[in-house]
Amino acid sequence: MPGKRRALWRTAALADLDELRRFRHFIGTNFAAELKREKVLRIAEIALRVGPCVEADVKAFVAALGSGPATPS
Repeated sequence: MPGKRRALWRTAALADLDELRRFRHFIGTNFAAELKREKVLRIAEIALRVGPCVEADVKAFVAALGSGPATPS
């Protein structure tokens, strides 16, 4: 669609990003909650997995704006 900017996030990363957002929200509103080791490890794995996607998506988005490199790392 002309005049419409491209999406920042690829569809593939959205589920992982949403999971990280939900965890951040839970921790931010439940300071006294007991964290489960398995959950924290799962969230850490997601963060490590999605990190390179986030970097690549941001670079591609900036490039689409005409302000930076288009190639993801």
